[in-house]
Amino acid sequence: TLHYNRTILYLSPSLLYYAATALPTRLQSRGRRRRRPRGARILSVAAIPCPTPRRPDGAVLDVVFAASPRAAEEYRPGHHCTVRVPSLSLKSHPFTVAAVPGRDDRLRILMKTAGPFTTELARRFDAADVDDDVDVDVESPVPPSAFSPPTMHIDGFRGLPHRWHRHDVVVLAAGGIGITPFLSLLVDAASDRRRAGSSGRTEAVELHWTCRDAGLIRHVYEHYVSYILREHAGDGGGAKDEFPVRVTVTIHHTGPAHVVDPLPTVYDFESSSFDIDDDTSPMMPSSFAVGARTDVSRNILHFVTYASIFSLGLSSLWIFAARMPSKDDMVGRIRPLIALTFLSLGISFLAVARVASVSRSDDENDDDARPLISGDTYGSFASPPTEGRPSPPFDAMASRTAGNVTYRFRRGVRPHPREVVSSLKGARTPALFVCGPKGLVTSLREEVRGRESEGDDCEIYEEVFEM
Repeated sequence: TLHYNRTILYLSPSLLYYAATALPTRLQSRGRRRRRPRGARILSVAAIPCPTPRRPDGAVLDVVFAASPRAAEEYRPGHHCTVRVPSLSLKSHPFTVAAVPGRDDRLRILMKTAGPFTTELARRFDAADVDDDVDVDVESPVPPSAFSPPTMHIDGFRGLPHRWHRHDVVVLAAGGIGITPFLSLLVDAASDRRRAGSSGRTEAVELHWTCRDAGLIRHVYEHYVSYILREHAGDGGGAKDEFPVRVTVTIHHTGPAHVVDPLPTVYDFESSSFDIDDDTSPMMPSSFAVGARTDVSRNILHFVTYASIFSLGLSSLWIFAARMPSKDDMVGRIRPLIALTFLSLGISFLAVARVASVSRSDDENDDDARPLISGDTYGSFASPPTEGRPSPPFDAMASRTAGNVTYRFRRGVRPHPREVVSSLKGARTPALFVCGPKGLVTSLREEVRGRESEGDDCEIYEEVFEM
């Protein structure tokens, strides 16, 4: 019972931090779910077969959803969101968000079926779940009248954007589905320009992606790499005093070369013949997500809300602690927690109400802000870019160069860590971004640390996941 009367003071910083950062976001998300019970507007889903020896039915889901103008404005490479599917789980699951090249009215999530949640979600989109009377062809979009997608609530953005602009040479290393955080970064880097003689700007971005899934490689190539090559073909660098960032993309395919992967099954929900549910809405970013904005002025409301909950909560707890009743009064001991709960909820409710009153017109007009039926525009699954491609998986993916972009494709070779980080040597402010299995991250970290012992300093940004 030693210091029992003051225990709440030791717990209060953690409790207040959680209340200040979580409650406003959750209250705003709950309010939006009540106004739009059908969740985010899902435009299409592609089930990309990625079988492995341990998971013969393995796949990657490519979920494309509508984004509001504010979401398109605030999104940056590196942001992630949470996905909640009430029919599967009450828990929210984090996923990295990627842009759709050439389209600012939609975003996408690539999720690998590696756990109960993603596996069950993929099963909901399986062609076997479509009515028996519907004739399904895996090489063309499944008729949208066959079924509707499950309700998906998508909240974000969270996390800090990639800080690649701070470094002159950037190396990206990805393994498997770890390519997702770097897709939007590649598109941005290929379009970036730096002034002659300017300092602190990126000069080169090099990607090494190791993947055994032929279907995923082809999907990424068609929707990102080919887009970059096509957009920058014949690019001479713009104005005389501007130079584009040199972008090098190297894909290392470690799977069997002779296997012809099956085509993805595409479920198209934005066909003009499909009446989109009015209860769905484009994804709206949270006004209180931590780290989602880098502009100070747009973080004022979040800062005031956080400061109010933390300062008033800490003051209230201090007053309760100073007047702490005797150790036999158990009811008095829980009064600080009750006060903290109601105080946090009250401030959060006022902040969310303020945001709703200011942006209600934006929420109501989001549906008409941008056209959602795109025809033959790149990125739309209404006219799949895979139509008419040859059956060998990589015949059209030979190495080539277009403007400031160099693309290389290698089969059956896993790159040595020394080769991956070789471009960092001699750079002024190099950086390594790595996302993949623990073995990949560890080997690259050790290689970079070995170079640092020779005087080459390098920043490392890493994300580890298990296959």
